[in-house]
Amino acid sequence: MTVYTTAPFVKKSLPKAWEESPFVYDGKLYKAGFQRQWTATAGLGIIISQYDDDKKVFWEVARIPWDRMLGCILVDGKRIYAFGTTDTATPGNSLKMREIDPETWTFIGEERNVVTAPAGVKIYNSSVCKAPGRYVAVYETDEGTVPFSGRFVESADLVTWTPIGTLLRGNAYNACQTIKYVKDGWFILTWLWLNNHEGKNYWITNIARTQDFVNVQSFTGHPGLPATTQVLSPMDTPYEGINNSDCDFVEYNGKVYFTYFTGDQATWAFNNDAWYDGTLEDFYHEWWP
Repeated sequence: MTVYTTAPFVKKSLPKAWEESPFVYDGKLYKAGFQRQWTATAGLGIIISQYDDDKKVFWEVARIPWDRMLGCILVDGKRIYAFGTTDTATPGNSLKMREIDPETWTFIGEERNVVTAPAGVKIYNSSVCKAPGRYVAVYETDEGTVPFSGRFVESADLVTWTPIGTLLRGNAYNACQTIKYVKDGWFILTWLWLNNHEGKNYWITNIARTQDFVNVQSFTGHPGLPATTQVLSPMDTPYEGINNSDCDFVEYNGKVYFTYFTGDQATWAFNNDAWYDGTLEDFYHEWWP
């Protein structure tokens, strides 16, 4: 059989099958892809892409080498911070933070430790948001009777972090958590849960809210939306396999932009995105009028 090759001067894009974190800086929409190999337990780097409002596509603008993964981005005024997890092969791993210079898209300053897992426990995905007077992070762990679950920490200065709340849903599968502050002390939480329908597993992104990180209220339906309504479900889109995971989202120009993972939870995946036509507060009130 004749083997044909792609021209050496044509550069194919890399398949973007890794966790992404959208963010807005200086009025522009970006997303950070925390690059890793499919079965890897450590990261390769962060790929920064900027959204083109006219063409409706993202263009790569930078690559930042970093061996952390499963990360997220926090924008605080004119400063950008990346959070990422150390090697997940070893219990007692850590969630780390580094500042990014948006002028050069390179790291500046020293890496800081956010939280280290206790012996026998691993940390995976993370999400961080700014709230009045503090920053709050949620991170995924393999604790609980049915891993995974979540833990919360807070900081006033992005240097010292203190545990708050209790273990999130320690008796049920609860992964890939994302946290956003909305208003009046309320935080939105999304997470991945496992649903078995007619003998087939589906991974679906749910939504909840909390004020104290102890009492967490899952969406249970209201007259306008049945309880079966989810933020993201692969059950209504045949081309997405069985998975809508690793959801992250950000408000941009009066809308909410979402990124998420699809696939079969085993051998293949790709990144997809979605838009909500309204603000983050509008989105919150869709669930809790």
